[in-house]
Amino acid sequence: MVPSKSSSTVRSTPRRTSGTAPRSNSILIPEFVTADLAELPLPAGASLVAYTPDGTEVTLYTYLPEQRAWTRMHGPQWRHLLSELTNQELFPVPAALTKYVGRYRGELYEAIADPPVEFRVAVKTRAARYPVEALARRLPYGTWRDVRCTVIRTDGEWLRLRLCRPTGERVATLSAHCVERGLYEVWAPAGEVADAHEADVWYEV
Repeated sequence: MVPSKSSSTVRSTPRRTSGTAPRSNSILIPEFVTADLAELPLPAGASLVAYTPDGTEVTLYTYLPEQRAWTRMHGPQWRHLLSELTNQELFPVPAALTKYVGRYRGELYEAIADPPVEFRVAVKTRAARYPVEALARRLPYGTWRDVRCTVIRTDGEWLRLRLCRPTGERVATLSAHCVERGLYEVWAPAGEVADAHEADVWYEV
């Protein structure tokens, strides 16, 4: 699946570089850019791994999207890798603000990314899984100080915003910080964020 032209998603060819496209004046453009620089939901089977001094790769936790939790995968022999953290079996996490939705038989359901190519939905029972007939990414938006942003996190009366189209002027207006090349974020009082809404970015199959 690729995003439809209306989603304005930028696509590029993978290659080994610094992670950004060639400079245009003073602006750095990430090589892979989603529509409005939005986050992508975690796929099924995403893993947290560790590497031992001899180069052994150890899968510590794997993400279960149905349960919205990370489950422990490592055995007792690797517990020392997390001795300063925890050996908790399951880590539930809050539902992500950005999500996939899929159409199945004319109805919309929350969808799960199941690599390498499948997206699926749960219909009627958690055990029944069906491939989607159409897919969209549902994004939360808001406008603060006349700058359009996606909402990536909430914390009480505060919202974490990511600028959709960062420019020097907009970054300065919001006093936003660069968290990754090309990505600028800022905390804003929820009461000052206008035009809060969700929008679906549809993909072509």
